[in-house]
Amino acid sequence: MPVKVFSCLVQGMEGKLVEVEADIQRGMSAFVIVGLGDQSVQEAKERIRSAIRSSSVEYPVQKKIINLAPASLKKQGPSFDLPMAIGLLAASGQLAGAALAETLFVGELALNGELRPIPNALSIAIFAKSHQWKRLVIPSDNLQEASLVADLEIIGAKHLQELLAHLNGTHPIIGNSALEGDPPAAVGPERAVGYLAIQGQEEAKRALKIAAGGGHHLLLYGPPGVGKTMLAKSLPELLPELTNEELFQTIRIYSAARLPTAKLFSRARPFRQVHQSSSLISITGGGNPIEPGEISLANHGVLFLDEFPEFPRTVIESLRQPLEEREIYISRQGQQVSFPANFTLVAAMNPCPCGQKGNPEKACSCTPAQIRQYRQKLSGPILDRIDLTVCLPRKTVKLEGDFRSEDLEQIRTQIKIARERQARRFAGTAFCTNSELGSGHLKKYLKLDRRAEEYLEIISERTGLSARGYMQLLRTALTIADLKNQDGVSNLELAEAFQYKSSQLFD
Repeated sequence: MPVKVFSCLVQGMEGKLVEVEADIQRGMSAFVIVGLGDQSVQEAKERIRSAIRSSSVEYPVQKKIINLAPASLKKQGPSFDLPMAIGLLAASGQLAGAALAETLFVGELALNGELRPIPNALSIAIFAKSHQWKRLVIPSDNLQEASLVADLEIIGAKHLQELLAHLNGTHPIIGNSALEGDPPAAVGPERAVGYLAIQGQEEAKRALKIAAGGGHHLLLYGPPGVGKTMLAKSLPELLPELTNEELFQTIRIYSAARLPTAKLFSRARPFRQVHQSSSLISITGGGNPIEPGEISLANHGVLFLDEFPEFPRTVIESLRQPLEEREIYISRQGQQVSFPANFTLVAAMNPCPCGQKGNPEKACSCTPAQIRQYRQKLSGPILDRIDLTVCLPRKTVKLEGDFRSEDLEQIRTQIKIARERQARRFAGTAFCTNSELGSGHLKKYLKLDRRAEEYLEIISERTGLSARGYMQLLRTALTIADLKNQDGVSNLELAEAFQYKSSQLFD
């Protein structure tokens, strides 16, 4: 009689229930897996055979049939090894069917019966919790990640034999629920001192504070050697730690990309630096199965693109939708998934291809046409989506004395207070920071005094701001007011926000 074991398939970051039906029939020994499984699913036959024989139980020699339902859903990866093995043992009478009730099974089997870790453990645990499953059985290496989900019994097994002893009631495995949805505040590596080591460039450092305070995108514009990369890498130092919700989402993304998640428990925000040679898929995501790219791995953190105009035009333009919607949609072979892409973009560029334009000590070798072509690689729609543009002048710096005059903890506190103001402002909404506000929401949250309204009208008339640029200006001014811990926006905040408009450099 066929036996049902339940498992879970993750597409993108969303879980889908998979029924693993196992049947033992009379006939010559054969092992058939149906239900639209990929090559790794078909190769599970040999892993299951060897793992069962290594676990002191009998491998059925009759005809064995496994059906993965629904058959219309493509099954990928080795995560179905464990539920298929459990199904065969239950169908052959070596495992009580009652032990399988209200339980999801996922795991990859080694030939010796050990359980190897799988991707998407947290997404699977969230699916199990949201669909009222009582317990989840996973490899023990995934236990810390999955245990972030509270009120769900999670069994972490190291070996198939150990799990069988648990299911048969001879040697129970104690379920893990120690974290109960509240991740520990693990102590991460000591923060770098990049921000304090930056000498001069006060305008750029001020822009970093605004970017950190409201999640605004930033373009650093200047010749080589003025500190663009150092500034970009110091931005994570100013950002507050990941909240529980942000940590959950970030772990799910890294797990889907098959990257280690242990370091994320330090709550430090991700920093992803991408080289110009990176492919479009590596940046946006894709592949088979679909995995997140760099823009999703930088979610709730920083994405740094140095030498921004040197990236292929297709890569630069692919940032339009995620910069606007904070999400990326990927379609492959009739399958569409979405990944979060709520990152802070920090882009850096030279004033010209050789980088020496404006340098009094070294002549620029670029023609006006080359400079124009270089700058035109950044389209108007892309520049419109970048809230802050800062020109970094070349300065002579003396490497003497102690330049750590600023109190870094005070700056972090100021940014934290600004973020807390935004959290209270957007409570009950999908927004987290000012940079996410659209035109339909700014009027609700933004308060301008009379002088500020007059100043804004003058700016709009004289500069011909686009609708997106107009909203961008208001969002930046709102963050500046939050950094001052004030409720309304005055013409002073608007004037400072206007200084960071890209039109000041590219017109």
